[in-house]
Amino acid sequence: TSFKIIAIGDKSRSMLGRLFKNDMLMHFVDIGKKPPLFEDASVIAQEILKSGYQYD
Repeated sequence: TSFKIIAIGDKSRSMLGRLFKNDMLMHFVDIGKKPPLFEDASVIAQEILKSGYQYD
């Protein structure tokens, strides 16, 4: 496939993981339980960049 999924939270991971198990690039937990912070977005962005996945 030409896409990968990054799930944020357990609910999205479990739901999308069943349907797209081989397309799951990474997932994050304990984000979104509190009001979002720039630090949360920064951590996610850094992990995406470090993953090596080529995206458009």
